[in-house]
Amino acid sequence: MNKDTLEKAALGFAIVTLVSLAWFWSVQVGWVIETLEMAYG
Repeated sequence: MNKDTLEKAALGFAIVTLVSLAWFWSVQVGWVIETLEMAYG
């Protein structure tokens, strides 16, 4: 594998990681808000 391929792979991996972290974070926030609404109406 040459340098360009490695850089593209690393970039793709970084983007996938960021997207999945953002998704996970938004799910957590939504769950917390839902829980607070149930607790405090």
